[in-house]
Amino acid sequence: MQPVPGATVALAPAAPGWTVTTTSVSSGDPINAPIAAWASVVVDPARGLPEGTEIVAVFLVDGSMWTEIEFRDLFGYKITVNAPPLPAP
Repeated sequence: MQPVPGATVALAPAAPGWTVTTTSVSSGDPINAPIAAWASVVVDPARGLPEGTEIVAVFLVDGSMWTEIEFRDLFGYKITVNAPPLPAP
């Protein structure tokens, strides 16, 4: 059976503090969202990437869970993944 491009094949919870920041290409309004998990997603060869999977953030926006790929492809938003701040020494 051939995996479908864009399909999630594995999921792992994200540690607390990870977030994504996205910016609407049309309005420029920022959206900040917590990352809930990391997904292993089947690569779409049409995107020019080698065959296999890639790890992407899964985050919550307006009551729905999205992967980076879905959100970017559907809404055209740029996405930045933000690591939690380092603890003070």
